Amino acid sequence: MKAYVPEPDYLLAMKTLAARVEGTDKHDIQFLIKLMGLTSAEEVFSILETYYPHQQIKPATQYFVEELFEK
Repeated sequence: MKAYVPEPDYLLAMKTLAARVEGTDKHDIQFLIKLMGLTSAEEVFSILETYYPHQQIKPATQYFVEELFEK
């Protein structure tokens, strides 16, 4: 049996695009951001747009990502 594990950037893109405010998505996304050493929302959007067309990224997703980096 073979198991394939997605790369962190692809996992981040999938989790972010499907993010639910309630649940573990926020914590998982924060973990991946830290693991990858990302420091801005723009870096996350760049990764997202590597895998998904810009028009698939909902405004709610954009706000969610931006809030993760607010201090």
